Amino acid sequence: MSKFWKEPQNVIALGVTLISVCALIVSITQTRIMIRQSELMDVQARASVRPILQINKYQAFDPKTKQLTEYRLVAANGGVGPATIDELQVEYKGKQVNDWWDIFATMDLHDSIPDYLTTGQLNNTVIQAGQAVTFLDLTDNIALARIVYRSLDSIKMSIRYSSIYGDEFEGTLSSDGWTNKALD
Repeated sequence: MSKFWKEPQNVIALGVTLISVCALIVSITQTRIMIRQSELMDVQARASVRPILQINKYQAFDPKTKQLTEYRLVAANGGVGPATIDELQVEYKGKQVNDWWDIFATMDLHDSIPDYLTTGQLNNTVIQAGQAVTFLDLTDNIALARIVYRSLDSIKMSIRYSSIYGDEFEGTLSSDGWTNKALD
């Protein structure tokens, strides 16, 4: 037998070194698990307050005449956290416009059609979970509502919004309907 193994302190030192290496491996493994768990908790926390914005068109028709009698556009938050509206962009026939009056000017409305409407502020607002904000109401101006209703396929709206964690999303209303996606 070798002289090394005959000395008890050498055997003890080797055992302590082996135990230390095992403890280091366990610590590294635990740290990796804790990092992964922390990442999952962050994803879970973000999902627990994710806003899901939708644009809803409310329209009503007279059952006898089949004419439009009510028309509103409403932004609703169907998610579980507040949505901060960062930017709203509107295009009419592929051209960006600043407001609804730009659209009406492009439509060349007949002089007999008044261009008054009820609008709500949407840019830089916060829509709470379950809350809805009417941002265009043409119910009091049915003549204009009918023209906008017929032209809706030419109007595209994009809304950029964010969660309380700063995660950004974009919702788009076009002739294809409403789409919602997360931005990187």
